[in-house]
Amino acid sequence: MPITIYSTIYYLSQFYFVPTYNKIKAENRTNAKKFLSDNFWIFIGIGSIITLVLYSLSDIVINFYLSNVNNELKYLALKLFKVYVFTIPLSSAHSIMAAYLNAESKFIFPAFSSILLNLVVVAALLVFVDSLNIIVIPYAFILGMILQLVFLFFLCVDKINLNPFSIFRKESFRNVFNRTLFLTVIAETLTFLYTIIDRHF
Repeated sequence: MPITIYSTIYYLSQFYFVPTYNKIKAENRTNAKKFLSDNFWIFIGIGSIITLVLYSLSDIVINFYLSNVNNELKYLALKLFKVYVFTIPLSSAHSIMAAYLNAESKFIFPAFSSILLNLVVVAALLVFVDSLNIIVIPYAFILGMILQLVFLFFLCVDKINLNPFSIFRKESFRNVFNRTLFLTVIAETLTFLYTIIDRHF
C-alpha cells in the first residue's frame, strides 16, 4: 500500500501542481514561489498524517490483506509495512519538488533522482540481501528516497520558504486546496481504490 500511495502522490502532484503553477507564474512570479512553498509543506504535513494513521492501523491493514496466511508471514509483512509507511512524507516532498522542476522544464533532474533511488536499492540488495534478507528492501528504499530528496532540495532550496509555519495563512490553504486539486484527487483516488481492491481479491 505505501508504494501505491507513493505513486498516487507523485501523479497527483504532476497533474495538479504543474498546470496550476504555470498559470500562477504567468501572472505573478512571487505568487508562484509562495505556491511552491505552500504545497511543499502542506504535502509533507498531509503525508505525515497519513503515515501516522497507517502506522497506528498497521495490524488491521495487514490482517485485511493477508487474512489467509500464517502468522510468520504476517509478522514479516507487518515489519515491512511499518518501515514502508515512512516513505510517504518523503515521497510527498519529492513529488512537489519534481513537479516544480518539470514545470520549469528541468526534466533531467527528477529523472536522475529516480535513477538514484533505483541505484541505491539495487546496491543495497547486492551488498546486504544475504545478511538482512528481504528487510533490506524498505530500508534501502528509504535511504534512496532521502538521497533523492536531498539532491532535489539543493536545486529548489532558494525557491522554498524554509519556515514550515509560513503555511498558516488564509491564502496558503486557499491556493493549495483549489478546484484543480479537488478534481485530481478524485481521479487519483479512484485509481488508487481500484489498485487496492484488485490486489486484495
